[in-house]
This record gives sequence, C-alpha cells and structure tokens, in this order.
Amino acid sequence: MEIYECFEIIVQVLIWFLAGCWLVAVIRTIKNRYAPLKKERAVVVDVYKEQRPSRFPQVWKQELFMVVFEVEKKRLAFPVSDFSARSYKKGQKGTLCYKGNKLIEFR
Repeated sequence: MEIYECFEIIVQVLIWFLAGCWLVAVIRTIKNRYAPLKKERAVVVDVYKEQRPSRFPQVWKQELFMVVFEVEKKRLAFPVSDFSARSYKKGQKGTLCYKGNKLIEFR
C-alpha cells in the first residue's frame, strides 16, 4: 500500500466522520425545534456555574449557568442567564414549561 492510498483512506474516513457529526447536529436541531411544549410539576435540585473555554480568543473562559430540575424522578438541566440563575433556589417548587432542551418558564 502506497502513501497515496493511505492518504486517500484517511481523507475518506474524515469526510464520513464529519458527515456523521453534521447529520447528528441536524437531527438534534430538528428534534428540539419540533418537540412538544411540556408543562410538568418540578422541583429545583441544583443551580451551578460551569466554566468552559470560550469561542472567542479575547475571552479565555465563558461562564455558563445551569439549573437542574427534578420531574417525575428524572432530572432535566437547562442553561440560563446569570440574571435568571439568581432567581432559582434549591427546593423551589413550581410548574416547569419547556420545549426540547429549551426552558420556557418556571412558576
């Protein structure tokens, strides 16, 4: 097997891998966009902050605030703004309204 053949196989594997990643992203987007609107009784289990590498080179870290709800013995986590994260308290009960992986409201 020559080096050209090895390079060709590597390129094909890379193309299939990228196509698979793109397909998964498209399916997730469609699934979340057309998910039904759900309203369920929930309890706030946790509110925390994650630090992730930023997409922008000027900013080293990006803060992401997450709220975790318990709904019928399963846990759902949603990203929220820092302003919204301050309004959630552990043990707070209410009605959670969400669509796919997007938090609509919690009362």
